[in-house]
Amino acid sequence: MVFAAAIVLSCRLMPGRGRILLIDDEPSLLLTYSLILQRQAFDVVPAPTLAAARAAMQAGAFHAILCDLNIQAEGGGLPFLQEAQQTMPRATPILLTGYASPEQT
Repeated sequence: MVFAAAIVLSCRLMPGRGRILLIDDEPSLLLTYSLILQRQAFDVVPAPTLAAARAAMQAGAFHAILCDLNIQAEGGGLPFLQEAQQTMPRATPILLTGYASPEQT
């Protein structure tokens, strides 16, 4: 539950009181992260692509946007989060990575 606790602290959200957009192109991670956050009563909208994430953002607001750093599209997660901040400045951006150091990215 460390993952969920980090989200709570990063977003200043209470479990059950936050809508989270979760973006990852790895299906197993998208499912795992979604389940962890849903067990903490967050409203999670999973998106396997940046296009799906953009569509979700047009459909409603989010308290936090979690995006994989190495998503295999359009330059990756960091440029997407920068773009998302222009659209949803109140959403807390969180960059996810499975890499231990910048040299591995």
